[in-house]
Amino acid sequence: RAHHPEVRFSLHLSDSMTNLVGDDIDLAIRYGQPPDSSMIARTLTTTRRVVCVAPALAERGGRPATPDDLATLPCLALITAAGVMHEWRYQQGGTTHVARINPCHESNDGEIIRRWALVGQGFAYKSLLDVADDLRAGRLETVLDDYFRESTPLNALFQGRVQPPRVRALIDFLQDRFTALSASLG
Repeated sequence: RAHHPEVRFSLHLSDSMTNLVGDDIDLAIRYGQPPDSSMIARTLTTTRRVVCVAPALAERGGRPATPDDLATLPCLALITAAGVMHEWRYQQGGTTHVARINPCHESNDGEIIRRWALVGQGFAYKSLLDVADDLRAGRLETVLDDYFRESTPLNALFQGRVQPPRVRALIDFLQDRFTALSASLG
């Protein structure tokens, strides 16, 4: 807003997929590739998902040695339009595998999952971007880092090849900010 005070912002937060045209939304920010081929994706940055936990819970309940161990530990699952994310993808020996969890808590809001993890309610499967500050501050720690290494793009999604100047400016601004943020994560 400091760069473009004449632009009015309306922010809609949801972990669900939205219909950009039907909901009159100029831009959506989503992880992964868009399921709708009519949407255009511009990558803002790439990141990876990590399995994280509050240190106190890890001390009390133990740290998993393999992804399969997650099935016996309290886990927090995000609910998406596709259902409960109870399968967490990981890499081993160059092959993608799935760790199947039994969630103790579920939510359709990623921020709630993060907050539950912070208070020791379970292990969470989160984007590194979402929990970077918590990891730096020691409020969360990661486990199974040798397995959960797959990167995924964070995209700006929009309809049509030509965007209004306000949307182009916002995408450029976001791309600059996410590039700087990703560089700070190492």
